[in-house]
Amino acid sequence: MSGLFADFMKRLLAPAPKAPASPSPAPPEPKERPMTPERAELIGKAMEIYRQKQSVLDELDPRQRQMLLTIALKAFFNKAPSETKDKKS
Repeated sequence: MSGLFADFMKRLLAPAPKAPASPSPAPPEPKERPMTPERAELIGKAMEIYRQKQSVLDELDPRQRQMLLTIALKAFFNKAPSETKDKKS
């Protein structure tokens, strides 16, 4: 047992290994996908729908927004807003 302890102590007190002399190569940059007309149209439609839905939320008063947030959190995470880490008012 003492041999195991001695080995452990040698490793514990040994100097830390040195970092490699050359830095690791940078990860390759992600390839950009070409923007086809179909893809551009699809993205445009998605953004239009997003703006429409966002304007509906903007029309809610603060009490309704809080109720909607509570329902959404309970539905998705089974938590009430007071149970989340960061509160937004």
